Amino acid sequence: MSNTRLVLFLIVYTFFYSHPKSTFSQQNIDCEILETERYLILEQGTTYCRSVGNVEDPAIIFIGGFTTTCRVWDNTISALCNLQIYMVSYDLYGFGDSDRPGGDYNKELFIGQLQGLIAAERINKPFVIIASSMGATIATMYACENPGEIDKLILLAPAGLKSRKPLLVKILRTPYIGELIARSLVKSKRFFRRAAGKFFSKDQIAQYADVMYNQFQKEGTVEAVLSTFRNFPLDDACWAYEAVGNYNIPTYVIWGREDSIVPVTGAETLSDLIPNASIFIIDNAEHIIQCNHPELVNEQISNILSTSGSKGTNFNKISNGGE
Repeated sequence: MSNTRLVLFLIVYTFFYSHPKSTFSQQNIDCEILETERYLILEQGTTYCRSVGNVEDPAIIFIGGFTTTCRVWDNTISALCNLQIYMVSYDLYGFGDSDRPGGDYNKELFIGQLQGLIAAERINKPFVIIASSMGATIATMYACENPGEIDKLILLAPAGLKSRKPLLVKILRTPYIGELIARSLVKSKRFFRRAAGKFFSKDQIAQYADVMYNQFQKEGTVEAVLSTFRNFPLDDACWAYEAVGNYNIPTYVIWGREDSIVPVTGAETLSDLIPNASIFIIDNAEHIIQCNHPELVNEQISNILSTSGSKGTNFNKISNGGE
């Protein structure tokens, strides 16, 4: 495979693998409590978010991974609707329905977005963060800078642990070459149809190829993807995990044993950085485990939430009338 195809294959693979069928269903969260969606005007740009519950209740913030949208949390949020909690999920800058601001997609941008969301939503502190992949890195960096605000961290397949940089990433991080390759190939619908064929059945190829193509036609998407690779510590944020360990923030990690995007071998590194972390491994599970193995993940998260956090927060079940 040529370097050109290798580069875009990584981008396309990340997008398709991170967006299971349910991500595109556009169905509402299965919850008796009203779900709301809105656009928050923050300092760096507009952020799309969704929420369920009463803002006065203890809160959980959900943060997705690289190129994913907040809909990857639909199953999890639905499973937790029996708890008296306020749940907020949002699209990271550069992806989904949030803005694609100019400038570097670095730690400061994504931490600033999270800070703005917390302020705009008037989220009660301390709160729980449930985050996956790159979102777990954002959550950890925020927690080590604001340890008093965090009740628990629940991290799914956390990125940011030191790892060897593949050739593909090195190419994406090369100025001008990355732009030239990506911009030329994202214009080709044929390319996306071929890419979709690697992940979906024949009767689904056209639908998901169109979704993929349209996503990358949004102004600023390619730039956001490349800038994130170049400026965000996707593979080197051990300092943040170590700081969380030093602050003794209750940390729980759920990982798929067959994860090929963020290998489960990183669990050993994480346990050294956060000695008190509880790590749960799900067999025969890949990267986006909250979508591919929702029952197992949701059961584990429910069990974690039933324990008191560092600030003693309890998540009580909603009682029905007459009980």
